[in-house]
Amino acid sequence: MCRLIEKASLIAKNLDKTPKTLAFLEQYCENVVNFQCFRIDRVSKMMVNEVEELTKWRIVRRAGLGNNLSKKVNDQIEKWL
Repeated sequence: MCRLIEKASLIAKNLDKTPKTLAFLEQYCENVVNFQCFRIDRVSKMMVNEVEELTKWRIVRRAGLGNNLSKKVNDQIEKWL
C-alpha cells in the first residue's frame, strides 16, 4: 500500500491515529480486485488484437492470476468470452 515512501509498516500500524491519511489512501490506492480486472481487460484486448482465441484459462494465465478468483474478476472474464 505504501511502498513508495518505504514506511509501510509505520503507516499500517498507526492508521487509527491518522484518519486523514487512511481516507486519502482508500481514495487513491487501487485494491487487488480492481487491479486484477484491469489486467484482464489489458490481456483480453491484446489477445483480440492478435486474433488469439479467448478462453478463460488463457486469459487467467496471460494476466498472471491464480486459481482463487473473486466473483467480480470471474464476471470480468465472462464479459470477454
